[in-house]
Amino acid sequence: MNINGNVPGVFKPKGQEAPHTGTTIVACTYKGGVVLGADGRVSTGAYIMNRSSNKIAPLAEHVFLLRSGSAPDAQMVSDYVSHYVAMLEGELGGQASVATIAKLVATMNYQNKDVL
Repeated sequence: MNINGNVPGVFKPKGQEAPHTGTTIVACTYKGGVVLGADGRVSTGAYIMNRSSNKIAPLAEHVFLLRSGSAPDAQMVSDYVSHYVAMLEGELGGQASVATIAKLVATMNYQNKDVL
């Protein structure tokens, strides 16, 4: 098996090739909750930078962000949003809504699209 997960000499039909790059993140719902999962590797091309990265970031007690893409940028967004959520929940005296937290993430990404 080579670095791309393919067996040399074995060709798969177009669209069935092993993926070359990317993060694996998944969320599955069930009655009563959600299960989150993510791979733990951070890579730059074929080089693995970190084999034990945590790509599931808590934004609040009841909201988590599954990170992918540029690791430092995703970490910065999750850190800032969790800070803003903590301040908001302090002002509200209770939990911020999932919709509000999602809007904070979307706003931060949109306002920094030329930087991130």
